[in-house]
Amino acid sequence: MSRRRYPPEYKRDAVQLVQQSTSSVKEIADNLGLNVNMLRRWVKELN
Repeated sequence: MSRRRYPPEYKRDAVQLVQQSTSSVKEIADNLGLNVNMLRRWVKELN
């Protein structure tokens, strides 16, 4: 099984959701079908 690649725009949009939402990172990751640790890493990398 190969890794899924996400375009930079998708990552940026997901990080914006985290920054602008009152929901937890886990809730957002679950809603987007992402691993919570991957989303947390994107937030760190893009800030």
